[in-house]
Amino acid sequence: MWAEPTPDFVPHPWFRGPHRQTIAAAYLWRRLPYRAQQRTVTLADGDRLILHEDLPSRTDVSDRVVLLVHGLAGCHASGYMMRIAHKLAQVGFRVFRLDMRGCGAGWSQARRSLHAGRVDDLCSAAAFINQLSPGSPISLVGFSLGASLVLKMLGTRDVASWGLDSAVAVAPPLDLLACSRNLSRGRNRIYDRSFVRALCRIVDRRRQSVPGLDDVSWSRSPRSLYEFDARFTAPLGGFADVEDYYRRCSSLPDLPQIEVRTRILFAEDDPLVPADVYQRAQFAAQTRVYAANAGGHLGFLARPRHERPDADWHWMDWRIVDWIRDFDLEGPGGPRVNADDERESADPI
Repeated sequence: MWAEPTPDFVPHPWFRGPHRQTIAAAYLWRRLPYRAQQRTVTLADGDRLILHEDLPSRTDVSDRVVLLVHGLAGCHASGYMMRIAHKLAQVGFRVFRLDMRGCGAGWSQARRSLHAGRVDDLCSAAAFINQLSPGSPISLVGFSLGASLVLKMLGTRDVASWGLDSAVAVAPPLDLLACSRNLSRGRNRIYDRSFVRALCRIVDRRRQSVPGLDDVSWSRSPRSLYEFDARFTAPLGGFADVEDYYRRCSSLPDLPQIEVRTRILFAEDDPLVPADVYQRAQFAAQTRVYAANAGGHLGFLARPRHERPDADWHWMDWRIVDWIRDFDLEGPGGPRVNADDERESADPI
């Protein structure tokens, strides 16, 4: 079987359907106080990334470090980044939330922009974390575009030297061209327009404040993500055109080369990433793929269930916590986190 089903996910009755799942999950979460320590990663070209370090909130901590990578137009303060960092810290993990080039707290720290092929940026962040905590194993967790970047990094780089031994990728757009075309269909256009508005706001803000910004001029704002990538991302990234960018930066061809333990989670009704993208993929032996029949894009708002007593309705969050715990227990040196700890001990958010 190409993917393992996730029969324990049952959508919340208030949020049935992919669009309700996707939109509600983006807005229905409790903002947490910011207590992270910021760290700066200087890249070879002089640009800077910002890491937000969340320390464990308990005494019996793990040696394992978790690096979270956001999606397109996201940052360290995206709801899923804040929620999952909080939950992982509560069960004993040291967590870093990465702001990629020009994003979040690093919006003015880079002359160049984020694109789906910035694998070396992730490598620099991992190397930096490895220097901060030598000997600690590192798990990568990526979301949407960040998930595709994580998979491309694992399939094209020797990651063992930085202590990377495991990864989770949620809703990765493995084939960028197919996903871009999918955004132009039917109701999916609401996400297309939302991405373009958010990206154009980021570009406008950076144009006003970043000296020497890599830029292109346009007489009118792009109207789709495909157009944005054709007129902005591809030329500034050094690609021949937008389809060259999508082809070279998609992670689909790199999946068979992944050698570390990897979990991929997606929803079959994802309005951004069509399920046939995963059906066409060839996965490495170390990769396990989980398909939920519902959940939207980074949604997975579940109804309460007694047989799996998660502390809140964010089912995706708890599966990531479970998988990071599993990686830790399976790692060299034996268990580091008490697997019998009840996940209800974490504050629901």
